[in-house]
Amino acid sequence: MFNRPKKSEVKVFVEVLQNGELLSRTSRPFDKQGVIRLTSDPEGELTAPFYPLPTDIDLIKITKRGAEIDLDPNWEGFTTFEGSIEDINSHRNTQYTHIMTKGDYGSIAYSDLRVLIRIGKERPKSKKYEPGRPTGEYRGKLMKLLVGESRDFKSLGIGLLASLWLFGSFTLALMNRHDSSPKSFFDLDQVYTLPFIHPDHLELLPEALQNNLDRLDMIDSGFEYYMNFASTLLGFSSRYNPTIYRSTYDLYGDLNKSQRVSIREIATQQRDLQVQVSKKKLRSPLIIPAIKGESLDQKLLRVQSKIEIVHRGLRKTLEHRRAVTKSFRSDRGYRFEQYKKVAGADTPEAKEKEDRETRLDRKFMYQEASELAQYADSLQYAMRGMREKSIPLDNNNTQPIAIKPNNTLISFLTPKSLHGLNDKLKYVRASSFDLRKSGMVKEPLLGKVNPELINRAITRNRFQLQLCFELALRRNQALKGSMEWQWRLDTKGKISDIELVNSSISDRRMIRCVRKKISSWRLPKPRRGSVEVKYPFYFLPAKG
Repeated sequence: MFNRPKKSEVKVFVEVLQNGELLSRTSRPFDKQGVIRLTSDPEGELTAPFYPLPTDIDLIKITKRGAEIDLDPNWEGFTTFEGSIEDINSHRNTQYTHIMTKGDYGSIAYSDLRVLIRIGKERPKSKKYEPGRPTGEYRGKLMKLLVGESRDFKSLGIGLLASLWLFGSFTLALMNRHDSSPKSFFDLDQVYTLPFIHPDHLELLPEALQNNLDRLDMIDSGFEYYMNFASTLLGFSSRYNPTIYRSTYDLYGDLNKSQRVSIREIATQQRDLQVQVSKKKLRSPLIIPAIKGESLDQKLLRVQSKIEIVHRGLRKTLEHRRAVTKSFRSDRGYRFEQYKKVAGADTPEAKEKEDRETRLDRKFMYQEASELAQYADSLQYAMRGMREKSIPLDNNNTQPIAIKPNNTLISFLTPKSLHGLNDKLKYVRASSFDLRKSGMVKEPLLGKVNPELINRAITRNRFQLQLCFELALRRNQALKGSMEWQWRLDTKGKISDIELVNSSISDRRMIRCVRKKISSWRLPKPRRGSVEVKYPFYFLPAKG
């Protein structure tokens, strides 16, 4: 005969931590009813020494239903119930009793105080416990989660094969599909691209590009030419493009290089000046963000003005060419027969045919460009009425602030000067972020509202709080006292971030009832932002 080892007992294990440091721990049998109380008394069972708890807190009640947790709204965290997570958060209206059974666990926090709860068996002392690694009693069975029973393997295999066949067929169909979607801006139909191209760019393309013009895709040729031209003006072109005059490329390359040298010299002078100011512990009366070089408006104006000059030159050249050609053909002193007899020339018939074809082709080329420009102008006519009115760029509205070097009255805002910016901004009451609701921005606390209007609205609604008080009197006939509440009121009249500031009443149910009633009120709307409201309420039983 031998003795069978006794099964380990299921217990409620509780640990109290402050800022991650263990303060105390205790355990109770799960099948014995009782209360686990959190206290600041060093001699208590579960204690948080030197922590300013207002009263002892009945943290966990062990009943026939399980381990019950019923805390005031200041506690936040989570518990589990049969594998499902329950959120403890006053902002989500979950103020009810949370029950935990065998195998459940939880983590709740009050300010920097955290309580860890686990219901299960004592862990074997022989095994090394690793924090964050689940033990066997809580770890689920992976195969049981996937198939449940062994007889389900056949169904799982059939389903897996069917899904692979379906996925493979779908992938092959996608790979072999016909893709007719446009890959770039120029693959679109002209009716979609021409509204965004200036008609002059199209009409003067034959004169600007000459032999480099792609007549099968005039829009693409024009876009490439003006892109290269703007890059040359701004100094972004690192390689010469034959569509741009070599003299233009060299001229603006030298100008942009000279400008960059000047900017570096001024920046060096400014850095030296900042060092001198910091050594003397002085501060300039004005700090401005600096733009090195030209502003964006200036660059746009420069490109725009140069393109206008190029257009005027191309149009003049075209007019002169057509005028000279016309007078040349009407010149009576010109004898074409003598020209045909020049030695080495082709036969007169072949030369005449070639000249005629060249003239016709050139005529058609200019005609195509003109018709394309007219079509673009007609498409843009409908868009002109929908455009917002804007101020055209000129030299008066594109000039930046110009400051002489070595000016001790003004300093520039540089990345190094941003390190102390947070200290200056922390006093500014502006928009804030609610970290519990990621991405949601609150209105700034800069609003204004008449306090008398707030007082009237609260007076009209405070009868709702009487019901909370009367229900509390049934539990305690001697109950009386005051509560001071604080909340944020936004420009829609909605209340949020409500919290109890001071209270002489400790009835948790009444506190939850009052919080719910106040949260449902609609108060007068502030102007230009949210306001913070702090209001006291006094509760006294009626006489008689």
